[in-house]
Amino acid sequence: MKKFRVLASPKFWFLGIILLVAFLIRLNNLTDRALWFDEAFSWRLIQFPFFEFLSRSASDVHPILYYILLWLWCAPLYLFKLTISLFWLRFFSVILSVGTVAAIYFAGKTLFQSKWIGITAAFLTALSAFQVQYAWEARMYALGTLLLCLCLAFLIKTTRAKTSTIAWRNGIIFGILIGALFHVHYFMLFSIAAIFLFVAVYSLIKITKSSSVQKKTILPLIAGCILSVVIFMPWFSIFLKQRAQVQQSYWIPPMDNWSIPNTMSRLLLGGVNDFSHRTSVICSVLVVLILLTPLILGRKKGDLLLFFSFVVPFAGSWWLSRGTSIYQDRYFVFASLALILLIARCIYFFPARFHLKNIAAILLTLYGFYNITQFWASMHFQDHPGTAATTKYIEEKAKPNEPILVSSSFVYFPIAFHLPTGVRYGIAVNQNLKNNYIATPKLYSESGELSHFGGGPILTKDDIAGSEIFQQQPSAIWAVDTTGFGGSKLGIPENYNLVDEKSFSELFGYQGDIIVRKYSIISNN
Repeated sequence: MKKFRVLASPKFWFLGIILLVAFLIRLNNLTDRALWFDEAFSWRLIQFPFFEFLSRSASDVHPILYYILLWLWCAPLYLFKLTISLFWLRFFSVILSVGTVAAIYFAGKTLFQSKWIGITAAFLTALSAFQVQYAWEARMYALGTLLLCLCLAFLIKTTRAKTSTIAWRNGIIFGILIGALFHVHYFMLFSIAAIFLFVAVYSLIKITKSSSVQKKTILPLIAGCILSVVIFMPWFSIFLKQRAQVQQSYWIPPMDNWSIPNTMSRLLLGGVNDFSHRTSVICSVLVVLILLTPLILGRKKGDLLLFFSFVVPFAGSWWLSRGTSIYQDRYFVFASLALILLIARCIYFFPARFHLKNIAAILLTLYGFYNITQFWASMHFQDHPGTAATTKYIEEKAKPNEPILVSSSFVYFPIAFHLPTGVRYGIAVNQNLKNNYIATPKLYSESGELSHFGGGPILTKDDIAGSEIFQQQPSAIWAVDTTGFGGSKLGIPENYNLVDEKSFSELFGYQGDIIVRKYSIISNN
């Protein structure tokens, strides 16, 4: 009977509507942006046989859990010899992101024992442009947000357990979830540190002030933390090697005085462009108020947990970035969940009189709809066709035996995905294009090596072409360059003339433009 009452509950159906809205929003424009380098890395990595895939993953600078799940997600396509489409790659992240919306409802309801807070947080997450942006990517962000919400919920469930059996069950689930977080993204270590800090503070308070009955939840929590570390230990040696790679060579630009305020604006407003200093200051003040209000008015465990979950990642990344910069807006997609829950918590403090609380939630939801439409409009996908248009142009113009050389790995791997040619398990293959074969694109490199952040772990010998291409003196050569990060113009021998040039803009400024040039050999006659 209890299950039937749940199904008949208006909040159950309302949550279902929220999940449907979240799903439809994340499907919209899903494939309008061309695959970019980070996603191409995910795609290429899962092309390899499983044990080689594991070995190459260890050479990357990220943990392996997302890659394993993506490999399994695409395995049925390999089994039936189907092509991995852009939609299929990104659809996995969409499912995980919609799961995050459900999980944040569970977290809000559990942390504050309020379905209203859970529903409000779910709606805010469904409409968050910041969350949607990374739900579109074939990367590990949506997996991290899903697991983090569940982790926060089971932490608080453990503290509220009425019996030792329930406390230990929840504590073990909590430990497994943190163990999984260790293997999602290394920036998640800040969120894990915030959780461990909360457990330490909570345990200290309970030991000094609480009864023996309340103290029964402490040991399961500590055991859960220990279990998570045990789960992480087999990967620890690989983590140290990956950390050494980052310290030796990494590409993230240094922080400046406006890095954090600009991130605050992005968390609240979404979008891909930088904000004015005035907007950044206003948003930063709002975030501070959102952080402090629950600590002053609520003073519950969940308030302190969310405060730590938001502040520690910012403080930790700022501290470490004084050496090698690790600060990137995208990495705060995890901490942004705490801010969303705290916004819902702040609205909850509005007086119930005249339905002010509900009116505030409705107005914020309407703004969310407006903001997500503005976010879509600001992307201007039609003006930034990028790699997808580049490969279509080459497909239409290139002829057999005309080499296609790419000067940057940051463009090469996306091109390898979008052109219906590629490398499968390290073996170059061609597919028929309109009854005509074109050459497999090659990455031009004299050394045949790449940095770890430039695609080294996914590089094969069949990807590389050197000066021997020019020695063969083909009648024409296609050169693909980029004005974005890591770009440089490919040097073509003087016995070739430029006969065609076309530029295709990428979506984000750091990606620049892709420039396709066709050169023809100068005839001796």
